[in-house]
Amino acid sequence: MGLILLGWLHTAFIWEGDILLFYGIMILFLLPFINRKAKTIIIWASIFFVFSVAFMMNINLDFTTNQQEIDAYIEKVNNVYAHGSYLDVVNHRLNRLMPEQEGSILFLVVPLFYVPLFLLGMALAKMRAFENMEREQKWYKLGMILIPIGVLCKYLSLKAGDLSTMLNMSGAQVLALGYVCVAALLYKKWRTLSIIYAFECVGKLSLTNYLMQSIICTTVFFGYGFGLYGKLGILNGMLFGLGVYCVQCIGSVLYLKTFKRGPFEQALRMWTNWSIDGRLKRKEQRISS
Repeated sequence: MGLILLGWLHTAFIWEGDILLFYGIMILFLLPFINRKAKTIIIWASIFFVFSVAFMMNINLDFTTNQQEIDAYIEKVNNVYAHGSYLDVVNHRLNRLMPEQEGSILFLVVPLFYVPLFLLGMALAKMRAFENMEREQKWYKLGMILIPIGVLCKYLSLKAGDLSTMLNMSGAQVLALGYVCVAALLYKKWRTLSIIYAFECVGKLSLTNYLMQSIICTTVFFGYGFGLYGKLGILNGMLFGLGVYCVQCIGSVLYLKTFKRGPFEQALRMWTNWSIDGRLKRKEQRISS
């Protein structure tokens, strides 16, 4: 509930590309799987993956049937972001209307598409897959196979016609798992380096850093800020993003020298544990109080 509320506030008043609202909704879906065994969860993840791929094959032909209407919507959005005031942007977010057919498809597809990844993450956590890295490193090497397969699927999606959407989205899921494996492999090899410690600090403040990226980037790019929307280009945009992340690495290291948690992490912890200090009250304490 806390993530859903925070995500709605984020998407309404800062950046509509929010993911927190979706995460909160997905957690509700995942509740029935909390006490299931890792093997059971992996089976369900596989079922949902096959079902999502089959679903994409069936809707692919209808996904671009009204391209002119989509292009008009995108042009309107770009104009609001590039030249609109803050109130114009907020009003657009609160009243945005995607073309009806494409909007309904996205509403159905996006949750379905990500369910296998969430379930796989739950299974890996139950397996304690990243706690004994010496023992588990063998399967990390799967990433060397999964990443080329994922890239190949993404490449073929550019030339596959009716199968393009299916290849694109299934390739993305394979890539995601491949990235996790390779990241674990690199972490095991380089975890003693100072830069890894900086990455860890960013991760400990992940919610705060995520929201700060939205605040920084909307201020820099939108019309009510510095108005650089659509002006940097791909290379400069990548360098800007890298620069923001480097600043966050340094800031996170310095922040955690003084504080234990980020402000948004602490707020969500207070809400979740229903306590001023954010600590989880023991059952005996709750009964006596």
